[in-house]
Amino acid sequence: MDRLLRIALYLSAAVNIAWGLFALLAPARAAEILHLEITSGRGSSELRAVYGGAVATLGAMTVWGLKRPDGASWFELLAYGFFGLCAGRALSCALDPNKLYSGGVLVLELAFGALLLGASCRLRAA
Repeated sequence: MDRLLRIALYLSAAVNIAWGLFALLAPARAAEILHLEITSGRGSSELRAVYGGAVATLGAMTVWGLKRPDGASWFELLAYGFFGLCAGRALSCALDPNKLYSGGVLVLELAFGALLLGASCRLRAA
């Protein structure tokens, strides 16, 4: 894998790990940034689980894939995870009033997924 692709994968992992840890440790602040309102302990729990744990795990698994000889399989699986997020965002863009936020995050998640799928294809071709 070339150096630039490796750096891009580490950067995407760092972004996801950093945001995930932030949401785990400061769910009220993360909710404020996202313009969400936590009205109960369940709200904090969901924010920690999805924006915290799941997002941090996507980043950590990207790092794990960079360290493994079968990284192509890991990257492909993670890419589909990001594409699943994109599907939800696309539906949100179609149905919800705040399209700018959903569209912006959709582009970011699509970029992460495309980067991972591209890395998978490159490793398989090597």
